[in-house]
Amino acid sequence: MTLLYTVPALGTCASDSVTVTRVINDIAAPTANMNQDFCDNATIADLVATGNSVQWYEDAALTISSNSTDVLIDGEDYYATQIDALTNCESATALAVVVTIYNTPSTGNVVPLTVCSDLTSVDLFTALDGTQDAGGVWVRVQTELVR
Repeated sequence: MTLLYTVPALGTCASDSVTVTRVINDIAAPTANMNQDFCDNATIADLVATGNSVQWYEDAALTISSNSTDVLIDGEDYYATQIDALTNCESATALAVVVTIYNTPSTGNVVPLTVCSDLTSVDLFTALDGTQDAGGVWVRVQTELVR
């Protein structure tokens, strides 16, 4: 868009004009997988987007910027823009990314288990402290007989 600015003549002095060209740099939003999965304690720094100087925001209006150390929240949307390297203009539109956070599975802690005979039936869960997550699977690794 080209604009003309004119200052009117004063007395015997002629008017003065200058032409200004306005260039609109329409920067595209970065690209990314719109659904990203993480384990607990993931932060903004863990989000993945492809672009130049990607900026993350907590809101679609792009008014609340995120710090790289902010912890991600399960089910929340995060918004990414990018900054053009030549013009230093930020994209006016953002890419929305939905975050899913999974809790890291826990096997609990081992407690001592003494078995006097390999003929003794043993509840292996007594070898765990009770803080383990359900759904684990027992697999025989090696046979060890202590006498």
